[in-house]
Amino acid sequence: MTKPNFARVEENVLETSANTQAQMTRPEGPIEIETSDLNVWYGSKHAIKNVSLPIPARQVTAFMGPSGCGKSTFLRALNRMHDLEPTAKVSGTVMFDGQNILDPKTDVVLLRQRIGMVFQRPNPFPKSIFENVAYGLKIMGGLSKSEIQDRVESSLKSAALWDEVKDRLNQSALGLSGGQQQRLCIARALAVEPEVVLMDEPASALDPIATLKIEDLVRELRQNYTIAIVTHNLQQAGRISQYTGFFLTGALIEYGPTTEIFERPRDKRTEDFITGASARGGCARARCLALSVAERRPSMGRDGLMGEIQTIEETLMQMAVFVEELIARSMDAMAHGDDRLADDVTATDRVADDLRNTVRRQVIMVIERWAPVGVALRKVIAFQLIADELERIGDYAVHVARNARVAVRSLPLDIVGSLNELGRLVRQQVREGVRALALADESVARGVCALDSDIDRHQWALMAKVEQHMRAHPEDVPVATQLLFAIRDMERIGDRMSNISEDVIYIITGKHEKLN
Repeated sequence: MTKPNFARVEENVLETSANTQAQMTRPEGPIEIETSDLNVWYGSKHAIKNVSLPIPARQVTAFMGPSGCGKSTFLRALNRMHDLEPTAKVSGTVMFDGQNILDPKTDVVLLRQRIGMVFQRPNPFPKSIFENVAYGLKIMGGLSKSEIQDRVESSLKSAALWDEVKDRLNQSALGLSGGQQQRLCIARALAVEPEVVLMDEPASALDPIATLKIEDLVRELRQNYTIAIVTHNLQQAGRISQYTGFFLTGALIEYGPTTEIFERPRDKRTEDFITGASARGGCARARCLALSVAERRPSMGRDGLMGEIQTIEETLMQMAVFVEELIARSMDAMAHGDDRLADDVTATDRVADDLRNTVRRQVIMVIERWAPVGVALRKVIAFQLIADELERIGDYAVHVARNARVAVRSLPLDIVGSLNELGRLVRQQVREGVRALALADESVARGVCALDSDIDRHQWALMAKVEQHMRAHPEDVPVATQLLFAIRDMERIGDRMSNISEDVIYIITGKHEKLN
């Protein structure tokens, strides 16, 4: 199945979104907030374009999309945070409790009490833990000292933080961990008893364990609050939300029940984003490699330790195939000096980060739940190491695409030819490494490590050629320097793939071997 160039999809949506209504499945039950033809401009930039969207009460609604798509801008418009930006201009309606909150007569302070906000990074005040939670209550006024104390305790309990801080309420909030600070900020928002809680990527700056606690908290909070959350993590949206909206270049493309959006998207652009938006055959290849994984354990079910390990392995294979396709696009961007394709690589690298984080969470849960030993522990550890290596390879793919695309348009053909040969070897090694992982094939894994030596030889020969050109043509030094960075990163991709192959051998044999 051939996927379109994601950058071109983003460009073309400008021509279609204005005249094409979003695919919409309206929620059942009461609606807490509803926007109609909402537009937001920052100066001349049209950030939100004619978005009409109902947010159901006592549910979690997630907004996803690539960076810069407008999802955070939309979220902030729901309690008029855009008022803080002098160049902002808004049209349309945002209905809440029968009133259009965009009406100039709206009491914005009261509005933000009823519709609270939790930001991407924890922002505790340089005060005590107690004073952080009590701050809004004291500004609001009308409560006795004992009532404030009760409300602080209740809010900290609702944010699943009370047991961790009850003996140090008078200590500085800045001494808390990042995850605790974020839960403190949630407690601060809950203290004024809002009806709606807006969350702008609340777990993006946190470690996996802290992220899981935030996700558990969101699930509990929806019993009493309406929650709207922006997330870059597709798996997170699937885990915690009941409804999901997909944004692209300021337009709402599709909105409906989360299971429907992820399993049966009606718009091709939504499907492309969820599946990685890339992949020139990548989805079909992922299915084929997943079958290879399943065929090696035909009797393995989903229950118990081994079932959970199989789930990790399948996530890892999804990540491996995505990174393989990312490398292929990076090498193509380099070979053709293709700016659009290089931008496409940069835009979709976040998918690899999300998949790595998913593997990490799955590994932590298996270790906490099962305390595996022997072969099971060996696999779980190796899977985490492999996911980390794949994530770094994705980063290198971005660097190569950025640094090499200019060089191929400026440097002599013999250098460009050698560069493309190095790219061919890197692509071959990555593909063989993914195959070794999918098939758990020791001989293929050893062949991947042998390819790394060829890559090293080509790297040193090419760097010498580039340095010679720099001495003869000083005017090309800036471009040639960029190319040297790209060559270095291609060699690092080879090293990382060798590490992955060594991990595959470790899974199979139980022996640590350093082959390069």
